Amino acid sequence: MATQAHSLSYAGCNFLRQRLVLSTLSGRPVKIRKIRARDDNPGLRDFEASFIRLLDKITNGSRIEINQTGTTLYYQPGLLYGGSVEHDCSVLRSIGYYLESLLCLAPFMKHPLRIVLRGVTNDQVDPSVDVLRATALPLLKQFGIDGESFELKVRMCEFLAVYICVKHYLTNSLEELYDMCIRVCPI
Repeated sequence: MATQAHSLSYAGCNFLRQRLVLSTLSGRPVKIRKIRARDDNPGLRDFEASFIRLLDKITNGSRIEINQTGTTLYYQPGLLYGGSVEHDCSVLRSIGYYLESLLCLAPFMKHPLRIVLRGVTNDQVDPSVDVLRATALPLLKQFGIDGESFELKVRMCEFLAVYICVKHYLTNSLEELYDMCIRVCPI
């Protein structure tokens, strides 16, 4: 693990996204230790690792080090580059989890960010794309950022429908599952 005197140091997984976003904006490295160290399943979760991979894709020159157990993360941010990016999001969190941070970083990119995110469009934890479109874009306009240059589109909702069907299957009978799937997504 690389350690540097000028890096910020934190313990625990709280505010992981926010710490990484602020580290990226400020250009200061961050070291986060004891990420779920006492948990039965210690270390970073899949959706957090996916977010870190996304940060690596939209920056140029980032250095990321994660120990074998995933309980320690060192992140030295690169320059916010932008450009065309495609990313497969973890199915454990919705696209809103990733979009919240991207909306903070996008105005500071060297090149306009054109990104395609694939994954669950909404869940019960994170804001949906529609909510972010209705709230975040007008807020950015208040800061003098042209809201018309930002565009959020949902191309397909199939994945969510399949996810709902599978979740429903785990809790109910096959007959109810079939009825649910017919209503949500034509099979």
